[in-house]
Amino acid sequence: MWLVGSFIAVCAAIMTLQGRVINAQGDNNLVPVTVIVKGQVVAFTSHKSPQRTPPPPPPRRASPPPRRRAPPPAHRAFRGLASLSAEDATTTNNDPLPPGVLPPSKKQIRLEDAGNATFRAYAKVDLGEQAQLLRTGDNVEAPLTFQLDPAVAEELGLTDSGSGGSGRRRLSEAQHALRRAILQVNNTRRSLQELHDLGVLARLKGGRGARVPSAVAAGRAEVKSSGGAKDLMFTGKPLNVSSLTFLLTAPQCGLVPSLSLDTIRGVWVPAAANATYGLASSTLQYMHKTCSYDKLRVYDNADNQVIGPIDVGACSGTTQYGDAFDFAASCSDPELDAMYDAVMRWVQANRPEWIASGYFDTFMMMPLPSCGSVFGYGAVGCPGDGSPCRTWLFPNKGETKLDASTIFHEMGHNQGVTHSAGQFKYGPRLITDEYADPVDPMGSAGPMTCYSAPNSFKAGWSAPIDDMGAKGVAMADLADGWNDYYVPAAAVSDKNLLRIILEQTGISEEAAAAGQERALFVSYRVAQPAPGFDSGIATRDGGQWNKRVWVHEFNDTATGETATVDYSLMKAMLDVPLPPLTSDKAVQAPLPPGPRVPSATWAAQGTNWTYVSTSFEELGNLRIRVYSKNDTVAYVGLCRFKTNTEGEPGADSCYDTIDNDCDGLADDEDPDCNPPEVSPPPPPRKKPPPPAVKKPSGSSKGRRLA
Repeated sequence: MWLVGSFIAVCAAIMTLQGRVINAQGDNNLVPVTVIVKGQVVAFTSHKSPQRTPPPPPPRRASPPPRRRAPPPAHRAFRGLASLSAEDATTTNNDPLPPGVLPPSKKQIRLEDAGNATFRAYAKVDLGEQAQLLRTGDNVEAPLTFQLDPAVAEELGLTDSGSGGSGRRRLSEAQHALRRAILQVNNTRRSLQELHDLGVLARLKGGRGARVPSAVAAGRAEVKSSGGAKDLMFTGKPLNVSSLTFLLTAPQCGLVPSLSLDTIRGVWVPAAANATYGLASSTLQYMHKTCSYDKLRVYDNADNQVIGPIDVGACSGTTQYGDAFDFAASCSDPELDAMYDAVMRWVQANRPEWIASGYFDTFMMMPLPSCGSVFGYGAVGCPGDGSPCRTWLFPNKGETKLDASTIFHEMGHNQGVTHSAGQFKYGPRLITDEYADPVDPMGSAGPMTCYSAPNSFKAGWSAPIDDMGAKGVAMADLADGWNDYYVPAAAVSDKNLLRIILEQTGISEEAAAAGQERALFVSYRVAQPAPGFDSGIATRDGGQWNKRVWVHEFNDTATGETATVDYSLMKAMLDVPLPPLTSDKAVQAPLPPGPRVPSATWAAQGTNWTYVSTSFEELGNLRIRVYSKNDTVAYVGLCRFKTNTEGEPGADSCYDTIDNDCDGLADDEDPDCNPPEVSPPPPPRKKPPPPAVKKPSGSSKGRRLA
């Protein structure tokens, strides 16, 4: 615990705070209190269920003129260059979302400080753009400005209406103590636990309407150390998943779930597995075994248990943090904390050894009517210091089964991978939908569909093919002309992708140090017979996504740590007619029908797609082309070009055997170098003489013609 400063320093802090209080009277009596706080970062995300069909095309009508967009809000988190070319799904001009587009996930950073095994003092914090570069498990010191609840400020005589003059009320000894504590912590360095012990933390609610301690960064957070995320990413040896899933019930509120323990267990492992892997594609056990190439394992043993139903008790009350909750009326932090309190009461009474031996990943399930269509809220990455990794799930009250792919999605956040997004055109608007990817459960894919190439790479499950090296190849290092690769289907090998490192426009030195690196990923996805790898793609949307080559941009690397960007972004879906796989680079047959999402920027079918760099003269552009494919492999070419023509006739570039403009034609095969002979134009035709004018009969002398 840090020592309080000298009496003089305390008096100076009191005078400073009281001056700031007077200046704050015009802002709803909010009283700012700034403290340098020590705590551990825990990132959370909440969102609606992403399992849905792609959005329908927009109605055919004249688009209204675009309204002027408001400036972006302060402290907007940087999401990587991939999102800079489009609006977020919740737009800054408040236009309604198009049909089928879900709003983006809501991110939150908590700073937490462990007081004991079951209590962690915390505050919700807005760390601005820096938040994107901090990971769960980072231990930081951050200058934070809290806003004292106006009612509390007035009660303690810290506002004009409650301090000074003859109208000042008499304070009790407890009120005097709280007033002194609040004045003394301003502009000092404190831990969250110390703020709690002083009775101050629970009063720093963040202003009107806030229900938990909340603060905004008054400067940059300094990372002192990192507890490291729990080891959920493959870095060389298989990993075992351990978890505790608690089914909660609130009969006093009528919130009794229809799910049974056996149903929930059946999502984790097959009912008849008997401690062995089963072949049920609807289980987390099988999805992890298959999609991770047996690198992340879920066993049917004491490491994965389902407990309950546990009665949470009263429908409303106060959490151990002093915050009021009401399960029937709200779905916010106090309700989540109250659910966790109920779990910890049960663990302390029934399995205290779980606390002593360290926490498992913890899933809590209970229907909360005020959650609406929000399904999950959970940690992005899990602390590696033995503290719990918490995920809350909100199934509907009448729901009798769970979708394994939805839980797989939530576990993906715990493991530190991102959403898989796509962009859609709606009139003049270009919208990024974080859940658009139809072949990734971190997007909108359904059962028995595995991660897209970026997420599988991030998790350490997939790697670039051998010809590319462990991290891929830089675009600038590609040989002149076409660089050709055989890309196996993701189901065939864990070395199944091309990774092309781009120019690093938009990636700061700090972001690069955190692991961000702009890159394109090329992969081939083929559904296997059920219940095999990617078998869910065969039935999704009529199978229109099966046997396609996908291009993603993902601005993070396989560091074994939680991603510091929000999503990967689909850039293109490419295709050629099915078999035969040949070395012939010419597409002889017509393409199959394209997908039924005309508004999607990534779904326009074709054999090639061009990446436009930010520096054409220095780096050039990149063309990606699919030559042929079969059921197990796609033949793909990469070509970087710095000119839009092969060359003038007779130029050296017309005799270098290189396709310089990457249009598929080299040297004299390209009309640029070998233009067809053109016959000279025929000589101009002579104009016929004008017709003779016949003079009128008779004499016109002396007469004026009309």
